[in-house]
Amino acid sequence: MAGLAGKALAAHDRQALADTDPWHALEAFLFRTVEAQVTDASLAPVAAAATDTLPRTTELKETLQSVGTALLDRARAAGAVRRDLAATNLVPLMCGIAYAVDVHGGTPADRLDTAHRYLAALLEGLRATPPHP
Repeated sequence: MAGLAGKALAAHDRQALADTDPWHALEAFLFRTVEAQVTDASLAPVAAAATDTLPRTTELKETLQSVGTALLDRARAAGAVRRDLAATNLVPLMCGIAYAVDVHGGTPADRLDTAHRYLAALLEGLRATPPHP
């Protein structure tokens, strides 16, 4: 997680925090997170691990959690996301999608599309008021 994928996620964090649309910012953050997990098989287990081997890994995980919490809080305050979703739910949900893609994602070429489809379905369930079908 301290490698290139972690650094790329940190750059996306800054972009998401700068986005003035709370829903779009949260959505973009979650899409980048799940993309990183699907393209780097080490990220999901590292994100889910209770302890870290390297201090840099702990720092990156804390940053991701902090940004995710800030984006979720902002989306909740704007009325864009369900009130019952806790920030602590984000990591298990993203790991769940990564695991589902690992098990059911199809060919390596299909994995990213599968991850996007799963995350899009999840996001529709997280909206405070789902868009029209």
